[in-house]
Amino acid sequence: MTALAMAVEGRPLSLARIAEETGISLGYLEQIVSTLKENGLVESIRGAKGGYVLGGDPSEITALQVILATEREIAPISCSLQPAEGVCCDRVDYCPTVFLWGRLEQQLSLALGDTTLADLARHSQNSKPPVRGHALVGALR
Repeated sequence: MTALAMAVEGRPLSLARIAEETGISLGYLEQIVSTLKENGLVESIRGAKGGYVLGGDPSEITALQVILATEREIAPISCSLQPAEGVCCDRVDYCPTVFLWGRLEQQLSLALGDTTLADLARHSQNSKPPVRGHALVGALR
């Protein structure tokens, strides 16, 4: 997603080019692009110079939107989910750490919601190569 945000004048990028530039496997990109497309976060452009572009302005697409589109949730541990949203273990009512996990999920949501693809693109221009192999990092790249 950051590669698309950094594309010159919104020029379409092929998945092969994104894979080459980011070090993400083409197979993984093919898996997630349809989900991103279904959620309106990317659009496909057909033709010889086609590829993919962002589905909106990079300053309006948040990291939270990308993560929720690809991962469906951001809970650091299943018991931090609301009981209606997921299955909690039978210790949730007396677990001393469930409060911590809930707070962590809230803070993570806030940070992801406050970070746009434009923010990531600006930061990416001055940072080191991305960490490989992490699903969350992979979706954002």
